[in-house]
This record gives sequence, C-alpha cells and structure tokens, in this order.
Amino acid sequence: PAPMSREFEKHENGRTSWWRIRQFGVRYQVEWGDLPGSGQGMTMTCDSEADAEKRVARKIREKLAEGYVEVSSTAVQAPTSPR
Repeated sequence: PAPMSREFEKHENGRTSWWRIRQFGVRYQVEWGDLPGSGQGMTMTCDSEADAEKRVARKIREKLAEGYVEVSSTAVQAPTSPR
C-alpha cells in the first residue's frame, strides 16, 4: 500500500492544535504543535509493517478520543534514505 499521511486538528479554549501521522512500511512519523507556530515530531521503527499499522491505528483512535477531528488524508511519497 502507498504511504499515507493523516492530519487532525483540535480547537479548544481559543487554541488550535494539530497532529499528523505518516506511515512508511515499518516506520511511522508523528508531528504535532499549535497554530500558529512550528511543531515537533518523532519517527518510530516497528518490527513489522503490520505492527506499525496497529500502532498507527491506536494512535489515531487516541487522538479522536481526545477530541481531534481529521482534516486531511493523502497519499505521500516515502522518504528517501540518505546516501
């Protein structure tokens, strides 16, 4: 399957927070922050693609439970490895 990027936002107390998750095979990347402003992120590596898919799905369920709403879902190009 093609790598996917899903983006979510939460509006609370006059503040907008954003959260994005991308999966590339056995790796997934999470980024988050407040609007306006820059965010932070991290990349995790799993034992298998199936494990990464389960972790991504769990993270998305957690964010939806916290009140985040999905605003974007797109196919993305996998990152290239440095040479």
